[in-house]
Amino acid sequence: MNNFREEIFINKDTGQVLSGKELEIQYFESKEEAHNRKLEGLDKRKKKEAFEECISAMLGAFNFTHYSETLKLMETEGAEVDSAFIFRFIYLTTFIDFENVLRYGAKFRGKDKLIMEVKDLGEVMGLSRNHVTKFKQKLIDLKLISIDDETGTMTVNTKYCHKGKLKNSLKGSSIRVFEEGVKELYRASNSKEHKKLGLFIQLLPYLNVQHNVLCKNTEETNPAEIKPLTIQDICRVLGYNVKNARRIEKDLISITVGGKPLMMLHWHNFAYMYSINPRIFYKGNDIESLQSLINLFDIRVRG
Repeated sequence: MNNFREEIFINKDTGQVLSGKELEIQYFESKEEAHNRKLEGLDKRKKKEAFEECISAMLGAFNFTHYSETLKLMETEGAEVDSAFIFRFIYLTTFIDFENVLRYGAKFRGKDKLIMEVKDLGEVMGLSRNHVTKFKQKLIDLKLISIDDETGTMTVNTKYCHKGKLKNSLKGSSIRVFEEGVKELYRASNSKEHKKLGLFIQLLPYLNVQHNVLCKNTEETNPAEIKPLTIQDICRVLGYNVKNARRIEKDLISITVGGKPLMMLHWHNFAYMYSINPRIFYKGNDIESLQSLINLFDIRVRG
């Protein structure tokens, strides 16, 4: 070993001259770096698994909704898709399993176990027979669902939502939709209110990845650098005249889920911003930020 350390070696590609001792040091340093990278990877994986366990324990089951694809439906010529239809579709997706098959009935540990059949749609959606028929046909026409001719199984197109791991390519245009929160919103509303509830789906592209604030720079995590949307900005996004800004604001912040606001207004010295309840929609992966947001929406304001 001593002879090796004293020998001189030349890298034919770079011309670099190193002694055996220097090569030995480089070898062990590279081994240590590889080991540290492996430990770092394991640590990240454990943190991610812990986060998923915590988020499920706190907020229940969820799916990833690919809102960019869903919102394109509203821009599709001839589709005649409005915010009410979008909200109803989002509600329906809260019944998917990990194969994107719709399930309903025979609950076990809070989850529907039976295959949802077409005849179940009326009961699930709580709409008139005529509305359910039109809703189902539009789902089929837009290829949002497919129905197996033999079994009657309804499967939601994975282009619009799925359960399980989220691909990196979808992270910038997807969000967790918590099933129980959406179901509670839907069941506490009537069909005329679905259009207003669907407006929140249109705001999802502006939801900050960590702080759940509606803003222009959604990937910014530094609170001091976030550029919040004004109510006038929100009106423009939703297609409303800014002259009706305060009425729109009142309508949006008056909606509650489980007695807690769906949208919160934060106001100080004529500066204000809006955040969305993470019990319904959440993009981030930071458990501490999530817990802080949940606590904020749990505060009871007494007049």
